[in-house]
Amino acid sequence: MVNVGIMILVSVGMVKVNGLVIDGKIIAAIFTVAGFSFFGKNLFNSIPITLGVLLFAKIKRKKFKDYILQALFGTALGPLVSEFCFNLGLSVFPGLLFGVIMGIIAGFLIPPLAESFTKFHHGFNLYNIRFHFRNHRYVFSGNFAQHGYRC
Repeated sequence: MVNVGIMILVSVGMVKVNGLVIDGKIIAAIFTVAGFSFFGKNLFNSIPITLGVLLFAKIKRKKFKDYILQALFGTALGPLVSEFCFNLGLSVFPGLLFGVIMGIIAGFLIPPLAESFTKFHHGFNLYNIRFHFRNHRYVFSGNFAQHGYRC
């Protein structure tokens, strides 16, 4: 519970320091951070990912606040950092270095991937796609019923 509280405070602090208004997307990101913090995400494995997103913002010459949602949601990959640090059989220093570098690379790749995925699926996701299929269900079920099939 202490880890979850720390992660929530750090997330809210990042939002406030960057001058963002807390809205639905920010709340969803903070709750996602909290949820993953119950299962292995912590400051150690979240910081490299956030640094990667910050590095991407600096290279693109944009403000970090434009990418804060990607940083918060991206920290769900935190256990990846721990996996590279501690479970590859490397000695302590090389393992830590390799894990942090991989976390920074993962964080650096999150913003461009997030942008391309939005274009790729035209804004649809698992939550809003069901409305699309619900409307098609009525059209298809009517056509199937005309031909003697029951849906």
